Amino acid sequence: MANLTAERPADTPESTFKPYVPASQSPPEFTIKAIVLGALFGLLFGASTVYLGLRAGLTVSASIPIAVLSIAIFRYISRAMRAEPATILQNNLVQTTGSAGESIAAGIAFTLPALLLLGYELNTAGDRELGNIVDRFRSLRPYLRGFSSDDYNNLLSGDAWMHQTWSGDMAALLWQAEDASIYGFEAPSQGTPINSDTYAIPINARHPGTALLFIDYMLRPENVEKNINYIGYPMPVHGTEATYQEIVADYPECTVTVGDLGRNLYFTNDSVAKTQGRDAAYTEMKVGL
Repeated sequence: MANLTAERPADTPESTFKPYVPASQSPPEFTIKAIVLGALFGLLFGASTVYLGLRAGLTVSASIPIAVLSIAIFRYISRAMRAEPATILQNNLVQTTGSAGESIAAGIAFTLPALLLLGYELNTAGDRELGNIVDRFRSLRPYLRGFSSDDYNNLLSGDAWMHQTWSGDMAALLWQAEDASIYGFEAPSQGTPINSDTYAIPINARHPGTALLFIDYMLRPENVEKNINYIGYPMPVHGTEATYQEIVADYPECTVTVGDLGRNLYFTNDSVAKTQGRDAAYTEMKVGL
């Protein structure tokens, strides 16, 4: 178990937290346009996450692209319709609602431990194998409070004392915890799921040059360092390695090595019937039928 101690700054006038939106202000937040746009993003990114997870064994983090798209769309609407610009709270609601669509792909990640324990192939979808996986999870249920993907809030609130979590969520947790020394992070010797994001320009993009300039801006080392310090994840940009290593100095298990990438564990796309069988098995495990 890594030592996850973190020094907290003394409460001085310079370090006093000042919220971006003061308590004296009440800007619009829970509005129809924010809910509708967030729901649309949830459907779009949820579907893409499920497809990518089954096809390539990877999932994507939707929070950052949804935040960027939300700001751009709301700005276009406010200019086109001469309406009031969206507030930061409305954009935050769109980002939160939209990124919830990623949880649709949780069934793939959560069945992985049982597959490895039982010695099955990662893409197994046979009725007997799925039944054994469900039985294995049932045997764990008396020792677990439940199956939930909300790792960050479950740990911060004290609803869970052990959780499967992404390394970036762990870093954010330590930054905000009242006592960071009570947390630990461990990577199992069998290996862990590895997730990666990417910048991409669609083949039918109307302004590929503008998109390329944006990607170039985001990948500049000085901006990458700011991003790493904000999200707690590494980025493959030369010259920024030290920034991430400083963050994970006390929990090196978060570092992805070449050996981790060489395990060649991938999910493959399968028939609709087999995909439905896996989804049904996960639903049964989660609700405890």
